[in-house]
Amino acid sequence: MPYFGLTPLLASIASLVVTWIVSAIVLWISAKVLDSKEGLGTALIAALIGALIFGFFSYLGGRLLFTLLAFFLWLYALKSLFMVGWGRAFLIALIAWILGAVVWVVLGVPMTF
Repeated sequence: MPYFGLTPLLASIASLVVTWIVSAIVLWISAKVLDSKEGLGTALIAALIGALIFGFFSYLGGRLLFTLLAFFLWLYALKSLFMVGWGRAFLIALIAWILGAVVWVVLGVPMTF
């Protein structure tokens, strides 16, 4: 069954791209709230890295240890990409998760991170 005239594969790819871009915008806004100078390109990379990290560790079983390891790796990625300390990286993640939950409820778009 086609979705908006797309095959299921193309619809899935379009959904992934939209989710990735919306996630990046949420991360970018979160970083801007904390006076980050990095642009949307950095947020796109951070959202992609977060999706890959959490996706990989979810594949391993989603155990608490894997979830914590994924979280700290993503914090390290945020810290490195946005050139902030551990505290600001945590705040970027926290604000992004809060904004992401709002976006998910309002727009129905889940976050990739």
